[in-house]
Amino acid sequence: SAAPPAPPPPPPSGSAAAAIDSLLRRSVLPMMSALLTVSHSDDTVPLFALKLLEGLVEANQAYVLDLDRMGLAARFFDFLALEHHNNNVHNIGLCRHVVASGCLSVEKLLSLKASEKVGAVLKYAASNSIGAFLEPVLDLCHTIMQRDLQEVDAGTSNGNLSGVFLEQASTLLELTGYGYVKVSVSAALCLADLVAMFPQDCAPWMLTSDNVALIVSVLKGEHLTAVQQDGQMEGGA
Repeated sequence: SAAPPAPPPPPPSGSAAAAIDSLLRRSVLPMMSALLTVSHSDDTVPLFALKLLEGLVEANQAYVLDLDRMGLAARFFDFLALEHHNNNVHNIGLCRHVVASGCLSVEKLLSLKASEKVGAVLKYAASNSIGAFLEPVLDLCHTIMQRDLQEVDAGTSNGNLSGVFLEQASTLLELTGYGYVKVSVSAALCLADLVAMFPQDCAPWMLTSDNVALIVSVLKGEHLTAVQQDGQMEGGA
């Protein structure tokens, strides 16, 4: 497996940060598995638990390893299903951190069907214009392909983790023309990942006249100009 990024150094002993870190690891993180169960009568409990975990992991990537030791890293991908009530932007963010950390091997991610689940969420969000999901799921898609590219270079992957996203190539291309800049950029990064990994598969498809026209339109920024004009018309109405 490719070397994962080094976690940040622990806080200095005796500091307030060290005391909080110890409290989180000793008392808070061990509660998370129970809080994420589906048996809660209040459905907001798992939501807030995932939101808290995402915030903690954003602050300290090393907590991902703690969560993995508790068996939660793989569970986040169980939640990544269209019908699961824990499928939300916070869980998607946690999945991204898990992939980036390297705590789950490529083989484990394949067995969890991680890429297939991400592809299904991406397709659903794009088809139903669920804007809140698009940026985080595209970022997760990009992180998976970047991780897979590193593993391919290291000789520990054959590219199957990324190959699944070839089925979403047309969706990714369409989203490069999305009116929100961050979504457009994230989709472009994912498309660039696919081209880098599978140039022979992507080149004939991308060079069709319709797709070239769309790419040229995006390069000119016409999708953003159209949104600005719509906004001005609404503002003047």
